This record gives sequence, structure tokens and C-alpha cells, in this order.
Amino acid sequence: MNSSPSKISTAAQEGTLLSKWEKAALTAWGRYITEAEKRVILRAADGNPGLVFDNGCGEGRWTDLLGRQGWRAICADTDRVALDKCRLRNPAAVCLLLAPNECRLPAEDGSVSLILSIEVPAVLESGWFQEEARRVLKPGGMLLGVFYNRNSLRGGFRAAADFVRGKFCFYRMGFGHWRRQIRRADLRIVHAEGLCWFPFHRMSNSRWIPRFTRLEQLVGLRTLVRFSPWVLFIARKDLR
Repeated sequence: MNSSPSKISTAAQEGTLLSKWEKAALTAWGRYITEAEKRVILRAADGNPGLVFDNGCGEGRWTDLLGRQGWRAICADTDRVALDKCRLRNPAAVCLLLAPNECRLPAEDGSVSLILSIEVPAVLESGWFQEEARRVLKPGGMLLGVFYNRNSLRGGFRAAADFVRGKFCFYRMGFGHWRRQIRRADLRIVHAEGLCWFPFHRMSNSRWIPRFTRLEQLVGLRTLVRFSPWVLFIARKDLR
């Protein structure tokens, strides 16, 4: 799921086989999402580099970004092929293959300064993840992720459609409810912004995307996180 845009372009030019998520990052909609995620990651990582746990690291684009900022990394994924790409891209990182039913983050207590959980909703919304995030984070450490908000027009429609078709739905919970859950794990939201308000497909190259995403910013939709389809957030562990 994670691949540096510049490296993806080079791979495409050389004819390298690209994954679904690497291809998605080359689209107009994918670039919009990537730019938002990158901006917030750099905001969270501003300061003294430490240890980052990249949960659902995919091909390792965010590990690569933070590695160039001086961060050490533990990368974890359930996809062996993606993890092999991450390992090649980030030779200094510790790369770990996880079982699909893994319920523990493979890191020491209080050892992690930053957890990334970018577009990994099944883990982010699981019953075990919040407590594990609290366990491995240092006091003042941060969790950064993308939440798929059911309490949005897009989320509600997708949930209903997936229910009718008998498909797994990523929009399973409202952001307000989940926010209260992580607060009980001593994690406090310090930054949140909405995105993906308009119904473009992940592989879309529509010429309307720049106009609608600009409108999203101009009319303040990014601040309406309670009703936003996607919420890009930073949560900080309490200093105790």
C-alpha cells in the first residue's frame, strides 16, 4: 500500500510489475490522497527522530520517507510480496511478516515514538489495537492513521451497498465513537482533518479531481471531521 511516487514512476518506466496500490498512487485521486498523508506524516515526525512502527507498511513508501529524516523503523505487514519490496527499499528497517490474525504489535513496551496505521482499517478499528498502541508508545508518542468514517454520506452508502452484496465493509464505525474508544486508552486526538469527500474511485484520473479537491479545501470540508468520509488524524499518548 505504500510506495514513494518518484520510485513508482521509475519502476513504471523500467517496466517493473507494480502492485495495485503502487498503480493507485500514480492516479490523480491517488496523488491527492498521498500528498495529504505525506503532509500530516511530516507534521507528526517533526522533531527528534526515534523509532517508528509502520503497521501495514506495504511496499514501504512511508518508511522510506521517514528513514531519510533519520528515523529507525519496524515494518510489519501480512503481505509477503509487499514486505519483500519494503525490505529492498528500506534495508536498514526491521521487516516482520505478521499472521492475518495477529493481535499484538511486535515491539517492546514504551519503545516507539510514532505508529503509522495508514489505510489499515481492519487493524485500526479492532478491539485489541488501541491497548497495544498505548503499550508500545512512549509517553508523548503519537499514533497517525486514516479512519474510514461510517457517519458520512459516502460511508453510509458504501456500508449499505456492501451489506446488500454480502461484502466486507471498511466503513464499520463512526469517528466520534472510535475517538472515545482511543481516549480510554490514554490517546488524545491532537490533529484531525477530513478528506475524500467526493465520490471518485481510487484509480480515477478524472479531470475534475483538482477542482473538487480545491473546493473541499476552500469551503472548509476538511474541518468537518465528524461527517468526513476519511479522517486523517494524529493522536498523542498522554504524558504519565
